[in-house]
Amino acid sequence: MIKRSLYYKGIKVAEDCDANTIALAKELLSNGKTRKDHFTKAVDNYAQKGKSALTILQKSFSPGTMDNIRDMLSIGSEDNDKVNHLVRMMRRDVLGPGWLGKIPSRIKNGVSRYRRLFRPPGVCLAVLGTDGAGKTTMIDAISPVLEQALHHKIQYEHMRPNWLPDLGVSMRQRAASDNKIVTNPHAQNPSGLIGSLIRLAYYAVDYHIGYWINIFPALVKRPHICLFDRYYYDFLIDLKRMRIKLPQKIIRIAFLFAPQPSIVLCLGGNPEVIYARKPETSLIEVTRQIQELKSLCQSNPRAIWIDTDVGFEDSKHQMLSAIKSAFEKIKR
Repeated sequence: MIKRSLYYKGIKVAEDCDANTIALAKELLSNGKTRKDHFTKAVDNYAQKGKSALTILQKSFSPGTMDNIRDMLSIGSEDNDKVNHLVRMMRRDVLGPGWLGKIPSRIKNGVSRYRRLFRPPGVCLAVLGTDGAGKTTMIDAISPVLEQALHHKIQYEHMRPNWLPDLGVSMRQRAASDNKIVTNPHAQNPSGLIGSLIRLAYYAVDYHIGYWINIFPALVKRPHICLFDRYYYDFLIDLKRMRIKLPQKIIRIAFLFAPQPSIVLCLGGNPEVIYARKPETSLIEVTRQIQELKSLCQSNPRAIWIDTDVGFEDSKHQMLSAIKSAFEKIKR
């Protein structure tokens, strides 16, 4: 007796069986006919051991099918009509009596999976806001709620898909593990013309290609949330942070075909309150960025204004309601 497993289209047929008997069953199921000398050896084995040679097959085939197998081995004849009839019975036993009725549902399931490429069940979410607007606080507040609803962790990315490492890491100007907290985002001077173009092109590649590699597959697979803390809109709103000195027109062209998030949540409120909370730039700069975010909400239907002046719980409720609405649109 030789221990082995037989599969027909991924369905287990037997675990332990004489090598020739299991080879015969495999050929009948897979090819609809016997090959080589499997039949002859199976006949000899059956003649020596009788029904015990086929005992293990009883776990996979019906009594009627087993009777036909024993008859064929007893006679020792490979009559084509009997072989074809036996093959149909074996396949029906393995696949189940209703396998033909399952074909429509399998086709429907395949079409549904194909449609996910165009309407992914996942949601890409970007949270924008000037320094001090409360992005980190609100992200920390909504993340446990979203993870509990999805029953798995959300995917968190800072600024971009991060398929490419930071430009400074690529140029070996700093180590990948050197993640310093930025306390003065406008401290460094912008790069020159060539440096700005290189910086813009490098990160634009991350958005245009990295999104499809690092973000999109997870959105297609299942209901999933990828949450960005900032996104490419910051290249348009806060050029000094990005150390880029180029006309807005060039930057808009660079991100013209970059994938947009399903929802863009723009956090903001009273500029003086926000500046007092985190005076890293200037009151004028905070006021300007808040106006830019409001303009984005007016021009982009994906962008939603979240008023942080109403209090922590109300702001949190606004964000969760916006995300819920996005998932409901996907289901329609």
